[in-house]
Amino acid sequence: MQSPGTSKFATAFTALVATYLIIFLLEVSVFNLRHWTTRFAPHATDALRYESYSVEHISHTVDEHQPWIPSPPSEINISDINHPIRTVFVRPQFTNPDVRVTYVSVRYRDESSFVTHTAHIINGYTPSYYLALGAMGDVMYLTVVIHDASVSIQDVYFNQPLPWRFMWVRVILLTIIVTIIWLWKKFGFSRIRFNPLLAWQRYVEAATVIVFVWLMSLVMIFSTDFGFIPGSDNELEWNPTREQFANINDLMVEALLMRQLNLDIEPHYSLLNATQPYSLAYRLANWVHAPWDHVFFEGQFFSYFGITPVVVLSLPYYLLRGEHLSATMATFIFAALGAMGIYFLWKELTIKFLKDIPYTMFFAGLVAALFGTNLILLVVRALQYEIALASGLMFSVWGLFFILFAMQGDSHMAVRKRYLVCGAVSLALAVGCRPTMIFSSLMVPVLLWPAIRSCWPLSQLRDAAARKSILGAVLALALPYAIIGGALAWYNFARFGSIFEFGASYQLTAENVGVVTHTGLLGNLRRVLDGLFAYFFSSAHMQPRTFPYIQALHVAPIFTGHMPRAATIGMFLLPITWFLPAAYFVRKKSKKAMPVVVGMAALGVFIAILSAVLIGVIARYTVDFYWLIMLASLMCMGLVHREARRLSEGAAKAVRHFAYAAVAVSCFVLFNWGMVGENNFVWASNPVVFRFLSDLFLIV
Repeated sequence: MQSPGTSKFATAFTALVATYLIIFLLEVSVFNLRHWTTRFAPHATDALRYESYSVEHISHTVDEHQPWIPSPPSEINISDINHPIRTVFVRPQFTNPDVRVTYVSVRYRDESSFVTHTAHIINGYTPSYYLALGAMGDVMYLTVVIHDASVSIQDVYFNQPLPWRFMWVRVILLTIIVTIIWLWKKFGFSRIRFNPLLAWQRYVEAATVIVFVWLMSLVMIFSTDFGFIPGSDNELEWNPTREQFANINDLMVEALLMRQLNLDIEPHYSLLNATQPYSLAYRLANWVHAPWDHVFFEGQFFSYFGITPVVVLSLPYYLLRGEHLSATMATFIFAALGAMGIYFLWKELTIKFLKDIPYTMFFAGLVAALFGTNLILLVVRALQYEIALASGLMFSVWGLFFILFAMQGDSHMAVRKRYLVCGAVSLALAVGCRPTMIFSSLMVPVLLWPAIRSCWPLSQLRDAAARKSILGAVLALALPYAIIGGALAWYNFARFGSIFEFGASYQLTAENVGVVTHTGLLGNLRRVLDGLFAYFFSSAHMQPRTFPYIQALHVAPIFTGHMPRAATIGMFLLPITWFLPAAYFVRKKSKKAMPVVVGMAALGVFIAILSAVLIGVIARYTVDFYWLIMLASLMCMGLVHREARRLSEGAAKAVRHFAYAAVAVSCFVLFNWGMVGENNFVWASNPVVFRFLSDLFLIV
């Protein structure tokens, strides 16, 4: 007789094999239906050389008096066709190596209408050369238009069968997803409670974090260079240490090794003589030569980027290897550590406030928390900006985790001092990454509130042990802040003569912080309102045919007249945040968790407002606060489920199903947005990835 464990394993293995075979057959048949429907189309024809067709090449000219108008497209008109066409194969020739993608339009006249079909053709990715038409009956004439003058047409074929695209990635993914859903229903996974002591749950959680980090590594690789994708003619050539990926942190490392705080750059005489060096309009009008986004103060260059990533990572790496660590790798390292910290923080929040949550809801919350960091948005374009954001998030997350982990009870006697030290060190170092992260420390008294409240009545402090415990906790928190904060204050004062100045007021960029914030009370209020709307309620564009299926509306930075604004997706439009208002209804029965929920949500909104006032609406700055609001929303999700269980199992089941759907939609939106980047970076640098993902998700 088989043991229950062996029986479950045999059932799971059988389900896995059966699911794999079914999906394998679906991949061969249904998922490649586009191939089979064109496989038996009329015979393929070389349209440019077929003697029965009339072919006309048209090249437009540019008016020399209108130099700003882009080059007009080139066209090929093919007439006297008069037979069915199912596909058009266009082989391009890219004469400019910097052009990786172009639009191609196919206009044709069939028996019922005049149709225009436009698609991308990607250099080296041959599946993109095939365009499927939906012509009704015979096609009389057809025009192929290339929308880039640097791209010409080599060949045009009619009725070339669409290529066979058997995708093992799709087979494996669908097999895993379907098997998990079946096992979930078979063995009632939704009834399994979260238990941090169970080894298999820890293995699942560790695997989830590893997969997320692996996903970030793929995004990093394929967004840095053109990369290799099965089906393309491009091999993987990726070197994150090349000169074009250098960053200002390298200059900071060299300055520290030279025992100086200013960068080793000699300013141009035009900048030294400029009367308004911080005005972009003045610099452009007067031909002032200035390095972009450096800090210029009293004739020397500095960096306003945080010193912490340099001291803890870039400088040690240089001392060990003798070469600089690229911004790409530095961002990825901090992002990976930040993802791990999010996992531990979410788990500790669950242990402290949501002990009876179903494991499936905890797991869904973990996935949502990982995507809610927006770390994928950073590794798409990893420069010095992304290093600061990734490191700031990493130290803030780990700091809050250590503070929460130090609480092993509701009494000040149960606080573990060594973890308070770790938490204070991490939170203080976060300020050296991004000054706005100083506000993460506002969560410290919220997380420690049970221990603080246990100090009352003060009469109990007459006990020597109690006084020693409280003094030890205060010193464990205060000393790291004092030491690291003092070092940062000295660093600022030594450079700019003020302990509060990090250099942002002297930036050589479009407009530095000192300029954009001097707009008066009404001007700053307008920035607040615009920032709140953009960060939390910006709508998205949906395009069902190609990846990314959901994209922020503004794909390029704009200036609204009072603040810069880039593409963002409103966080409060993510379904997972819809649990937040429920905090009002469950507050009386969740008094212990409510301060944490409200504190994180309010802090996230405050940091968003601060970013809008100081800098504007920049998509990458969502990394500073999205994770706070996401964790608050996930806690509300668990609290709502707890209250629903008290009503009935049916209500709890409805909450679970809505939670799973909300997590799935939110993660899908965040993944799509993250892959695009704040200014469409992946599409500009590696369009083949998007086409591959479009083919992956295109079923028929």
